[in-house]
Amino acid sequence: MKSKPGRRATIFGISGCTNAGKTTIATRIVEKLSASGYHVSHHCMDDFFKQPEHVRTVPSAVNDTSEAFYYHYDEPHAVDAVAMAADIHRVSNERDIVIVEGNMLIELPEVFALLDKVVFVTMTKPACESRRLTRSYDPPDQPGYFDTVVWPEYEKHATNARKLHQQGHEIDFVDGTAPLEANFDAIFRIAQSSFKNFVRIQNTPIETKLLENFVSLPSCGAVSSFIGTTRDNFNGKPVKLLEYECYEPMAYSELKAVCSTVRTAFPEIARIAIVHRIGPVPIGEASVAIATSSAHRDAAIRGTHLAIDTLKSTVPIFKKEIYCDGSKSWKENAEFKDLAGNLGHGKLNGCS
Repeated sequence: MKSKPGRRATIFGISGCTNAGKTTIATRIVEKLSASGYHVSHHCMDDFFKQPEHVRTVPSAVNDTSEAFYYHYDEPHAVDAVAMAADIHRVSNERDIVIVEGNMLIELPEVFALLDKVVFVTMTKPACESRRLTRSYDPPDQPGYFDTVVWPEYEKHATNARKLHQQGHEIDFVDGTAPLEANFDAIFRIAQSSFKNFVRIQNTPIETKLLENFVSLPSCGAVSSFIGTTRDNFNGKPVKLLEYECYEPMAYSELKAVCSTVRTAFPEIARIAIVHRIGPVPIGEASVAIATSSAHRDAAIRGTHLAIDTLKSTVPIFKKEIYCDGSKSWKENAEFKDLAGNLGHGKLNGCS
């Protein structure tokens, strides 16, 4: 899986065996990333289970009366995958990182297609069963449900995960029988390795330290940064401040395309961070910040240079200069003519 264009977030999935600690680990990852300044959301597959009347039933394995049956909550049909995918997609342009967890993520095509990276947590049958006996479910597990439904379905999901991995999908496997702390560390490292690009459009001052922290890696000996600020004049005319507007869906798509362009030109680049401010930007404050990292300085420096040049020529973020005499002037970008209508501006470079 490659990073999906046209959205802001990197979407990371934690799937695999029931009772493997997925929710606990996902919650801790969200807390840790949020504490570092990233905008993160957590989506749990369990929140999208259908009501019992819409879930298939199977006959009880230990009671042969017609009234004895199991609700089959371990098959994909029991999940409203369309609603789940829509919810994930909705926040993918509102967050930097989206964490999705559930035991059947790879069995839900609508959801699986959104994931940039997946960890599949495996377990042994004895370990899984012993943990499950300590949990409460609604509806509760009936005698025989684990052996008849839960474990056979998990084995199907694990087989499918290995098959998809062999086909080239980015699925890593973690042994869920290991201590929870060890599994958290392992999954968090995998999650971090999937965070290649960080793009954000915001109406608040840019914290450049966040970009530097994102791109800094032990394997990288070079970090190159660019910060574009509001200057106090344009061709000698005093400027009071700048205002930026954008059509965010296309802007995010183009920012991701900038990252792809840089990576194609400089494969040595490890991470790329691009943040652009919209709204008023006073004199001396940053409107755009870019940071890249690589093992050696040449790729990082040239990659950052290419990133700002490509951004300026392709990303539909539009600048209005507000001068000290009260006049204003829109400065068109490459995409401005096509998108000006979406922003409600009837003409270009018009002072008012």
